Amino acid sequence: MISRDFSMTDNLLELTNITKTFPGVKALNAVNFSARRGEIHALIGENGAGKSTLIKIISGIYNKDSGDIRINGEKIEISSPKEARQNGISTIHQELNLVPFLTVLENFWVGREDDFTKMFLNKQKMRSQTETIFKRLEINIPLDVPVKKLSVANQQMVSIARAISEEAKILIMDEPTARLTADEINILFSTIKKLAEQGVTIIYISHRLEEIFQLAHRITILKDGEVQGTIPIKEATVSNIVNMMVGQNYENRFKKVQIDPGDKVLECIDLCDKTKLKNVSFSVRSGEIVGVVGPVGSGRTELVKAIFGDNPIHSGKIIVDGKVVHPKNPASAIKNGIALIPEDRRGEGLIMHMDVAENVTLPTFAQWSPLGFLRRRLDHKIAKEIAKKVDIRMASITQRVRYLSGGNQQKVVVSKWLVKKSRLFLMDEPTAGIDVGAKAEIYNLVSNLVSEGAGVIFISSEIPEVVNISDRILVMRSGTIVKQFDRSEASEEKILNVILGGEIS
Repeated sequence: MISRDFSMTDNLLELTNITKTFPGVKALNAVNFSARRGEIHALIGENGAGKSTLIKIISGIYNKDSGDIRINGEKIEISSPKEARQNGISTIHQELNLVPFLTVLENFWVGREDDFTKMFLNKQKMRSQTETIFKRLEINIPLDVPVKKLSVANQQMVSIARAISEEAKILIMDEPTARLTADEINILFSTIKKLAEQGVTIIYISHRLEEIFQLAHRITILKDGEVQGTIPIKEATVSNIVNMMVGQNYENRFKKVQIDPGDKVLECIDLCDKTKLKNVSFSVRSGEIVGVVGPVGSGRTELVKAIFGDNPIHSGKIIVDGKVVHPKNPASAIKNGIALIPEDRRGEGLIMHMDVAENVTLPTFAQWSPLGFLRRRLDHKIAKEIAKKVDIRMASITQRVRYLSGGNQQKVVVSKWLVKKSRLFLMDEPTAGIDVGAKAEIYNLVSNLVSEGAGVIFISSEIPEVVNISDRILVMRSGTIVKQFDRSEASEEKILNVILGGEIS
C-alpha cells in the first residue's frame, strides 16, 4: 500500500448522480464517485454490480442518461472515447487493444501518426518520444519487436506507456492482473505506484481483494448499480468489504456439502501424452469433488483436455463408469457423459454473439432439432427451466451472452451440460475473473452437481478455495501427480510446500 494523505479538495474526477438504464435493467442508479489526484482508487463489486457500465461512461463508450461529470471542478460531457482521451482519461481494458503483428513502436503511435506531419512520418522523433516515456516509467522493452512476441505483462506496459504519452491524467485499469504471473504482477504494481507518485489518478478494478489492500488508497463498493460506500484502505477489512458487496459473512463463502461418495465415475491409469502428461493415475467417484492444483505449466489443463478428447493420449487408459473409453475428440467425450468448463469461457465455452437459450441448448441441438430444424419454443422452455435452476441473472432468455456478467456467463457454460445430463464435470479455473459473490454461487452449483450424483474435477490457482470445496486434492508438478491429500489433512501450507518443491512424503 502506498502511504499518502489526501485533502478533501484534491478531487480530480467527480461523478454526481450518474444513472444509466438498459432495456429491462437499471445498471446505475444515482451513482456518486470521486477520485483524487495521484490516488489509486479501487472500484469493486459483484459481477453485474455496475462497474463496467460506470467505467464505460467515464471512458465515453456509453452515454449516461443523467448526472454530471466534472474534471478539476469543470463540468464536461463525454460522448466518445476520443472525447475522453481529450479530457485526459485513458482505459486499459482486460482485453488489450494492440495490433499483434505491428511492432512496439508502431503500436505506440498507430492512429496518431498525424501528431507529426500530414505527409511524412518523422520516425526518429517518434522513437525519441517513445524512449523518453519508457525511461520515465522504467520500462525496458525493445521497440522493434512485434507485440505478439511480448508477454501479456509487457503488452500491458506498452498500453500504459501509450496512455501516458497521450497525457492521461486519469488511468482506468480493468482487471489488469487477470492473466499475469506473480513476478509480472509485481512489475505492474511498481509501475502503478510510480504513476500515482507522478500525480496520475488510477481507477483500479479487480476481484482480488489482496491486490486492493496492497495498492489502493480508497475503495468504492458497488452493488446492484448503487454505491454502498467508499472506505479509506486503513479502515477496510475483508469482512466488511464482502458484507457490503454481497450481504453475507466472508467466513460463510464456502459451504461444503457432505456426501458419501458412490462408485467410480472416472478412473485414469498411467495417462501420457507426447508433451506434458507422465503416467497420471487417479479416480473420481460419484458425489465427489477432486481438486487439482499446481504451478503454471504443471499439466492441469492438459489433463482435463486429455479426458475431454481435446489433447491426444499417447498411452494409458480412461475408464468412465467402469467402461474403457477412447475420447479421440470432444464429441466422443460428450457422448460418454463428460463435460468441460474451460478456463477460457468466452473463447471456448460460449458463442458470444448467440443468446442464452441458444448457448444452453447447443449440446442437445440434434436431440431437440430433428433434421436440423430449430424448435425455438422447446429450446426456450428448456433453457428457462435450467436458467431458473442455476439463477442466471439476465434481461431475458434471448439476451446475448456477451452482455451478461462473468459469473452469469459461467452459469450458462455449466447450464448447457445440465441439459445434457453429464456425469463428470471437468472445471478448469471456474471462478477465475469473477467476484466473491459470483464465486459463492459457483460453489453452490458444484455442490448441487455432486448432490445429484455427478463427479467433479475442480482446477484452481486459488488454493484456499480448493482446500475448502474439495473432498480430495491432487498436486501436480511437471506433468504428473506428486501428492494426494484427503480433505481432513489438507492445508494451504502443506499444499504450497509441495507445489514449491518441498517434501512430498
